[in-house]
Amino acid sequence: MKKTSLKNYLYVAYYLALFAILATKAVQTVYVGSINVYQANQLKNLKQERLVLNEQNQLLTTKLSSSTSLHQLLSSGTLDQYTPIKNPIVISDKALVALK
Repeated sequence: MKKTSLKNYLYVAYYLALFAILATKAVQTVYVGSINVYQANQLKNLKQERLVLNEQNQLLTTKLSSSTSLHQLLSSGTLDQYTPIKNPIVISDKALVALK
């Protein structure tokens, strides 16, 4: 009778160990999966924020370039001293510059 008791104890110990291993793996899988989902959500939020910042950067760059353009300078009156050339000299591609 002692042999069957020991045999039953070994079966129970084997199945308990197997259950413990499976339970540990299940908990580990759920934990790692939740971490991956959290990191993926953070990555999505950061990508969205990056898109918004890129759009703002493009808008500010456009505003900066338009405010410093020649048109803006001419309309602001900062080139009052500028006089255009009345008679420009055109050099043909066949003639040498030294001959003019």
